[in-house]
Amino acid sequence: MSFYLSRYHFTLVSLASVVAGVVVWELLARSGRFSEILLPSPGAVWVEFLRLSAGPDLWPNYFVTLRRLFLGLGVAVVAGVPIGLLMGMSLAARGLLNPPIELYRPLPAISYFAILVMWFGVGEQSIVTVLALGGFPPIVLETLHAVAKVRKERIEGAQSMGLSTLGQIIHVILPSCLPQILTGIRVGLGLAYSVVVAAEMVASTSGLGWMVYNASQFVESGTVITGLILMGLTGLALDGIMTVVQRRLVPWVAYA
Repeated sequence: MSFYLSRYHFTLVSLASVVAGVVVWELLARSGRFSEILLPSPGAVWVEFLRLSAGPDLWPNYFVTLRRLFLGLGVAVVAGVPIGLLMGMSLAARGLLNPPIELYRPLPAISYFAILVMWFGVGEQSIVTVLALGGFPPIVLETLHAVAKVRKERIEGAQSMGLSTLGQIIHVILPSCLPQILTGIRVGLGLAYSVVVAAEMVASTSGLGWMVYNASQFVESGTVITGLILMGLTGLALDGIMTVVQRRLVPWVAYA
């Protein structure tokens, strides 16, 4: 028995599951078991989304969240890739840097966010810093492991051609490591995105996470659900964009 689905049928099944979820939601909202204040219908949430879209709050807060996300991820990439290359090429660097990275890597990013708020205060600096720290480990470790897999014959060939260490990195090591580096960035993006919303709920007065948390304090469930759906769709879109980037830059590697 085969469980293989073509891309077309996979899309149909996915759409059917979404439609089924909306139908169940509508039935629950109409059942009378839940207050409309706590569980508004899909139609009511759509109306709330249109109202928020026309107002001054939704999109400015949404783009504040995206700006923080990309700033934090950018810092993680700029730091993680070079440090990963260094650790992969130098045992001394790996011995020096691996322990602190492994020490904080298992910690949920939100757990050390409290001390960042004490150091930097409530606002941009603490949020961007926690995003960078959250996205850094998968990027640096994927880069490190990718360097370890580069074939020695390729490096020796580059050396025999007279390439400097920098030339070897640019022309041999980086291209060989690119698939895993992109995987690390994709994982780091997902981690940073999950952190930014939580950080905004805890220590911010702007952003999508703050907007949802603030609405929950006034039992504005329509706004809360709208924000949650927008968060989910944005996460799917960002992951989809990363998948496209991976397929374009390294088409010889299969990505789900």
